[in-house]
Amino acid sequence: MINQLLQGRYLVIKELGKGGFGQTYLAQDTQYPGKPYCVVKQLQVDDPGSLEKAKELFAREAVTLARLGSHDRIPELKAYSEEHFYLVQDFVDGNTLREEISPQRRWEEKEIIGLLEDILKILIFIHDEGVIHRDIKPDNIMRRQRDGQLILIDFGAIKEKIINNLNPNASTIAGSRIYTVGYAPPEQTLGKTHFSSDIYALGMTAIEALTGVHPSLLPEDDRTGEIMWLHPNGQIVGIDGNNELVWLSGKVVSANLAEILNKMVRYRRIDRYSSAGEALEALHQLRLVTQPQIPVGQISQAIRFDPSSEPPIAFVENFLDELDLALLRDLALYFESMPHKIRHYHRDHKASREEASVIANYYLKTADMFRKARTKQDLKNLIDVVEKLKQKVSPYEHESFKYRLSTGLKKEILEKLRKRC
Repeated sequence: MINQLLQGRYLVIKELGKGGFGQTYLAQDTQYPGKPYCVVKQLQVDDPGSLEKAKELFAREAVTLARLGSHDRIPELKAYSEEHFYLVQDFVDGNTLREEISPQRRWEEKEIIGLLEDILKILIFIHDEGVIHRDIKPDNIMRRQRDGQLILIDFGAIKEKIINNLNPNASTIAGSRIYTVGYAPPEQTLGKTHFSSDIYALGMTAIEALTGVHPSLLPEDDRTGEIMWLHPNGQIVGIDGNNELVWLSGKVVSANLAEILNKMVRYRRIDRYSSAGEALEALHQLRLVTQPQIPVGQISQAIRFDPSSEPPIAFVENFLDELDLALLRDLALYFESMPHKIRHYHRDHKASREEASVIANYYLKTADMFRKARTKQDLKNLIDVVEKLKQKVSPYEHESFKYRLSTGLKKEILEKLRKRC
């Protein structure tokens, strides 16, 4: 395939490697300004007698991948060929998390929480589309160089669906299941993959980043089958200079984060979080618990107190109470759920894809502002933010689309915010 010009546009430059999908190549888009790089992935279909069925399945799964590519944290599908079984996707310039994890470089808790939040938001999107990734691990999460954002790559669902549909007995054939030992939960190794399988794999990825230990090296409880990575005193497992597993002295994980990770990687899937959204909400609750608290009548060491200014208790009263924060959490969840609804509405009513994408990004940015609000002034600022959001939504041409998106903003949300100010 080297030096071939695919579809008269994509020039294949070199091979990048081989994996579960097949062969991967670096190419250039010769018809786009600047000739940007892209990635070509070619699926290997070994049974000549199944080619026609494979073409049909490949085209169907490529359409699914095209839908997923509307998310800005998933590489966009640029082209595909069911005749030659290849996909052309955006090239992500960056590094995988495999390059950031090692026994010598263990992540801090805030980094772990950031990783979980970022990938869970992507999982909410792909699961709502009915897709299971099947192979989440550090190698399939990239950090984009230009902005540091995490990108989810290499969906194992496509090859697995094609192989298993071509051969009903594929579950007995070596290599027909797409997963990586250590990250895949027990049910996936038996060919029974569920949405919670992705949650398990993400949990194991986070535990590896926290401990520096590859999941396949972690011992299991002989009685329960649960992964043993955490000592009852809060210490975590690690690898010493002799390459042996030890409990790390002085390296302790908070009980709240440990509880979340343990629930993500429970042996039985019914004991895990029921959805990526539920796991994300648990993380948001954790962020609230770990926010610096300023007791009434006391001064935080992080604040320089001038005796001539208002007393500390007045300063504390500017912070939102639990009722305010609960409202903001609910509203943030509302805004985070909107992009998925927008994309469905865009497809059903033929609003433009660009229109849906722009508005979806407005909603995600607004959700982030709701998550970060901590003071009464923040609450007042959010009213202005929502008002401006209404103005940003309103210019779009599709009247039904516009009305449906702005109605909730006009009534419920603004009223709730004004009552709390």
